[in-house]
Amino acid sequence: GSGRGVDFRNGAIPAELVLDSVSVIGNGDGGIQLSNTNFPVTAQDQVKLTLLGESFIYYNSGGQGGGINCLNATVLADGGSEVSANFASDHGGGIYADGCHVRFQGSRLVGNVSATRGGGLYLTGSNAGANFNAEETGVASAVVNNRAQRGGGIAVAGDARADLVDAVVSDNVALVEGGAFWLAPGAAMGNGTRLLM
Repeated sequence: GSGRGVDFRNGAIPAELVLDSVSVIGNGDGGIQLSNTNFPVTAQDQVKLTLLGESFIYYNSGGQGGGINCLNATVLADGGSEVSANFASDHGGGIYADGCHVRFQGSRLVGNVSATRGGGLYLTGSNAGANFNAEETGVASAVVNNRAQRGGGIAVAGDARADLVDAVVSDNVALVEGGAFWLAPGAAMGNGTRLLM
């Protein structure tokens, strides 16, 4: 289709969208738009997307975040869910996360493409964080076969923090630099930007 798959924005109360064994596929303005505009930027948990039971976000395309475009909210991918084969003409082929918390538990970012940065995930913003930590969750997640100009797997900028422990990160490709990971240089990176492996 030519439109967005799901547009989930908060009103005056906290909200959670749970997709259990659901596929969001083939949308031309991105798969899912997740936006928290009525709560403080430090209240990402007030608007939350949870993917469960092998849910799939795939074959979507958009500007920023071909699969998921997240603003000041939370994305949890659990139970074998997958964000795969999405395309972004800007940052974040699989997921564009500005000020978001992204947590993968036994789930995968596979075969996504960004024309610029962050084939699998583009993470930015002082309150942004990504966690692919099998020590905490007990189940390994994977970032595999994604592609971008910079940061084929994951690109991190603007004081964001990414923690990857016992995750599988392989076969990601960058046409310029940072096949697996790319950290934005200089002022664009921010003093708090961190990648923990």
